[in-house]
Amino acid sequence: MTNDACPVGSMVAACVFLLSIAPFLHAEFDEYNFGTPDNVGDLVFNFFHHSSGGNLLDDGLHTALQNLGYTLHSQISQQYVYENNYTDYRHWYKRFQRELGVKIGQKYYRCEGPGVTPTQEIPADSFMLTWYEYRAETMDIIMFKPCYPGSAISGYDTVYNAQGKVVGGTPYSDDGVNNFVYLNSSESVEDGYADTHWSHGDWWGADSSLAQLKVAYRGMLNVFVGHPDLLFIALQAPPMCYLSDEEANGCREFARWLREDWLHEYDPTGTDTFEDYPLRNVCAFDWHNAIAWTGDEPLLDSQYTWFPVGGFPDDTLDTTDPGELGRNAGEDDHPEPWLNKRTTVTFCGGTDTFSQPHTGKPQRSYYSWVNAMVNRWRTAPPPPAPVIERAGDGLSVSWDSFGNGQYTVHWTDDLAAGAWQTAAGTWPIAATSWTVESISGIPRRFYRIMSH
Repeated sequence: MTNDACPVGSMVAACVFLLSIAPFLHAEFDEYNFGTPDNVGDLVFNFFHHSSGGNLLDDGLHTALQNLGYTLHSQISQQYVYENNYTDYRHWYKRFQRELGVKIGQKYYRCEGPGVTPTQEIPADSFMLTWYEYRAETMDIIMFKPCYPGSAISGYDTVYNAQGKVVGGTPYSDDGVNNFVYLNSSESVEDGYADTHWSHGDWWGADSSLAQLKVAYRGMLNVFVGHPDLLFIALQAPPMCYLSDEEANGCREFARWLREDWLHEYDPTGTDTFEDYPLRNVCAFDWHNAIAWTGDEPLLDSQYTWFPVGGFPDDTLDTTDPGELGRNAGEDDHPEPWLNKRTTVTFCGGTDTFSQPHTGKPQRSYYSWVNAMVNRWRTAPPPPAPVIERAGDGLSVSWDSFGNGQYTVHWTDDLAAGAWQTAAGTWPIAATSWTVESISGIPRRFYRIMSH
């Protein structure tokens, strides 16, 4: 493994890679691999869903995933049993926290949040562990979604000041309570949340506020980060046909937040101190905008999570009727077959021959979103380039840890010739920095770091 070369000369330069961890915004599709993942048949795909998810599978997703080569979990089509109980938005953090948890040694424990040593061991026969590891039929890809009543989303939301600091809309910012104290306060997966630890935290049934959703989904990342061997795919609740303006706007905002902000609001301390999520094992598919009427908004038409052949914009479901905006594009709260078929081709790839009779818009074709996300998950991100700085008459080179933790510094004055020399005293070293006392008389030199 190699960190790319950086040149130095009379003026020391630092090479910087601009890496984005978010899989949702894409200026160039060529950074994604839409091809069939290696050993795709070894990947078991499961989907935790309720009735709308069952219809999505029946209307084409089940067959399309099989045609791509994925192995489908034997229980993927089961409804109202096992994994498909307790699928409201308020259940998901608790499901993953208490049924999958975090692995310590060979055991699994409930995720309790920052600074708390997990002590509550999850029984080996808990649902997710039983189906994930303790049976032969493991799950490699877990997709999950709430049912359509969850689209009744109210507008109370996270509030940021001009500097981007959270000043409202979380337990910590509203009441000074660690966000995990609130998230872990519900007595069981089935139970709701009281407002004991958060003045805006009363949360029962399928309805949610934007603030509650964002607190819960930030919390989930703290479980997902302990399972890099699993790919988690989040889908929103499909929007109902009849929503208030507040609810429709809430659905649109939550879809936007999942697409643009979620993986930049990893909150490992529970104090609204956000970081970029460090792994590639989490992504969100924009199901809301695949099946809802969208506004005549050029910016939004260029920001969906899927990949249209020929590029953006994608205005397939645009409407100029404000009464339709953000609502289900069909006439049933369960998305109609044409919308499920449209979802399938945006998710798995193919041509949308289903929408035109309902929208009057030209047919569009799509690359395979799921293949792109799986390939991205299974490809480790490159390490950042080394940083080169002047140090008196010499220079210092520093780098982030990567590989096996043993490093060699190499240099060359002729990058085209590729004749690399090993820097003195670096065969190998465990340090993540190296200094040379003088670069006097050297007009140009390139350095690279290798891990052995």
